[in-house]
Amino acid sequence: MRLLGALCLVIFSVSCSIDHNKEMEEKGNNEEQYNEEINLLKNYLSLSMQIDTKKIIYDSRTGNFIIDGDVLMPLEEARDHYNHAGSIIGKVNQRGDNHVVSPPVAKIYVSPEVSAEWRKALEEAIKHWNTINASISMSVVSELSSSNMNVRYSNYDENSKIRAYAASPNYLGQPGKFISINPYYNYLLPDVKVEVMVHELGHNFGLNHTNEKAGPQIPCTPLDDETSVMQTYSIKAWKGFTYYDVVAISTLYPMAVGTKKIYRFKKNQSYFYTTNPCEIDPQYSGYVFDGDAGYVYSSPLPGTVPLYRSVNGSSVKDHKLSIEQTSVNDVVIGYLYSSQHAGTTALFRYVSSYEYFPSGQHYLFTTVFDEEYPISFPIGYVYNNIIYDYKKNDIEL
Repeated sequence: MRLLGALCLVIFSVSCSIDHNKEMEEKGNNEEQYNEEINLLKNYLSLSMQIDTKKIIYDSRTGNFIIDGDVLMPLEEARDHYNHAGSIIGKVNQRGDNHVVSPPVAKIYVSPEVSAEWRKALEEAIKHWNTINASISMSVVSELSSSNMNVRYSNYDENSKIRAYAASPNYLGQPGKFISINPYYNYLLPDVKVEVMVHELGHNFGLNHTNEKAGPQIPCTPLDDETSVMQTYSIKAWKGFTYYDVVAISTLYPMAVGTKKIYRFKKNQSYFYTTNPCEIDPQYSGYVFDGDAGYVYSSPLPGTVPLYRSVNGSSVKDHKLSIEQTSVNDVVIGYLYSSQHAGTTALFRYVSSYEYFPSGQHYLFTTVFDEEYPISFPIGYVYNNIIYDYKKNDIEL
């Protein structure tokens, strides 16, 4: 009986050893396959987002890729991006995955634990995004079920240098699903909190850091914009979007497909108008960015007419716009509607310096109606997300 018992024990031990070895072998194989997948996805994200793999970290505790410090992408979303790219382009080294949101609408739910100060900062940030005159639209909603973005607290502490993390857009063109605020930074001043929220919302809509070589460069923007809200790790008070922030956002999110923004610049009493931001550099030209005059189509469509730009007087840096060609040197900068269509507003022409320069008039073109100007009339209709109702003397978004 003792011999039989010992034999059974030996057999059981061998069996357990075999089972344990098999389990360890399977576990090792699974870990190896898991690590291979993580490396594959890191390489894919590096190629598609044009960012160094050293700046992509996988956090196995939370199941997120941390990209360039403060952008989070869950493992499942990284898989979806990779699989979608493979089915569309067949390889991962294309530059088509540019994370543009469509439609660019964010309905944001604020979790109850988020302080009133951070909520106020978020609301201020949303206001700034909604008034940049692009197709992006953001709003706060009261129910999580009706949202596509959640602002919440994270579990990070004083050991983290990151004020907040943001999710990037997914492959379906939806905005990043969350912003996680580090509650350790509750002490930040209100204007700094606003800057943090504007910055993270930029990540939610696919904007990368401007001082990093990550992602394809947006045309007509510099390699580095030190004052951009999308600078990394800068703790500064909100001072507004820079000119190049406006160019980047307007290029990625125009008011309608096929449209481009009319940028307006001013020096003294002279105005310069262009739909090509590469045409002038306000840093060196002496001209100051003065807003925009809405969006026009790049190509003619039914119901549109050419918008000509002509030199005003003898200065090539002073322009006027018209729907009638006055010279062979006039340039077509786009096409606008001759009558009002949905989403458009009137483009008005003002003689901005009539009483000061009666012999050399300078022309302001704007979508804002001002009945105090003595000479003004609409020349056509352009796309705009800020509509000025001059009858109510009010602005509607």
